[in-house]
Amino acid sequence: MDLLGASEVKVSVICMAYNQEKYIEQMLRSVITQKTEFRFEVIVHDDCSIDATADIIKKYQNEYPDIVRPIYESENQYSQGVDIVMGLCLPKSKGKYIAICEGDDYWSDDTKLQRQFDVMEQHPELDMCVCRANEINGTDDSFIQEIRPKEKDCILSVEDIILGGGRYVATATHFYRRELFENMLPFEQIMNFDYTNQIKGALRGGIYYIDSCMAVYRRATFGSWTVRIEKDSEKREQHRKLEISMLRQLDIDTNKMYHETILKRLKAYESLYEQLKQNKEEIETALTGHEKEGLFLWGLGLRGEAIQEFFSKEGLFLEGVCDKKNEFIGEKTIYGYKIVDTEYAIQNHQIIIAANRIIYDDLIQNSRIRKVIDFQQYIPFA
Repeated sequence: MDLLGASEVKVSVICMAYNQEKYIEQMLRSVITQKTEFRFEVIVHDDCSIDATADIIKKYQNEYPDIVRPIYESENQYSQGVDIVMGLCLPKSKGKYIAICEGDDYWSDDTKLQRQFDVMEQHPELDMCVCRANEINGTDDSFIQEIRPKEKDCILSVEDIILGGGRYVATATHFYRRELFENMLPFEQIMNFDYTNQIKGALRGGIYYIDSCMAVYRRATFGSWTVRIEKDSEKREQHRKLEISMLRQLDIDTNKMYHETILKRLKAYESLYEQLKQNKEEIETALTGHEKEGLFLWGLGLRGEAIQEFFSKEGLFLEGVCDKKNEFIGEKTIYGYKIVDTEYAIQNHQIIIAANRIIYDDLIQNSRIRKVIDFQQYIPFA
């Protein structure tokens, strides 16, 4: 960006970081090297990291003093319940538009900011723009899936956003009109995070979606919000209850304009086990003839755990469970099922149950696997 003489900052990029020394430089580099016809700034908040994150930010602050505007904390603010974006970053920002990129994500296209800026300038009736992204594994950067709600440029409706949930679009693609944050509606006051921002961003006219991959979301990096929630059942339950309350308040705030859509989305908060129970008859039909041997579960995440609970409580047979990590072989899960090597499952299976669609898509490419069932169809909401 060679526009430092421009007086007005058009876009403020807000970046949140905590103990992300492995990723923060890639994120900052991907933002700073954006090619734009306007001036932008980077508000990067370090939440009292105990690794080298702050040192890396300082390096970029010194190198790009007119772009990088850091906020360093002497005490961790997230643990004290502070809203980092609304309470700390936004008040220091100057831009007409706000873009988001967390410290472990990055942008993969140096025209991202310009393209989203142009869309918003051309569509004053909209408050938000997003784009396609890739999701990668936070451990080894291996590709997981595309985050691609549609297959062409279009307007995502309020109904799309409500039904899609918080992972419908990637946070690293969020680009907002600043005015969106000026007044908080009651539903936002219950909880303010990616999902509520997307809903708020859609309310005035939908969200413009660019079907080009311009960002990368790293899933389950060490210490991330996703990992903390998945490992803490108490926090998961608290979050679930808050989302339900938020959606019910949204129904009130919008004068029940999206009532049927909200009711449909609320089904997502039924437990995974309850969702499986509702599909018990269909599941038993799919497993007919394989009730006593050769039935393996592939996947030990949240859906995999729910499938084990369902099989255990409903008295259904399961010979063993496995996961591509091939850890804890020979041990038993909390539901008493033996953890086996993936190679053993491939050699001895009649049917492999894929805990989610990503696993299913991988397994159907393996010519050695005779039959695989996508169990995400029985647990549509997670």
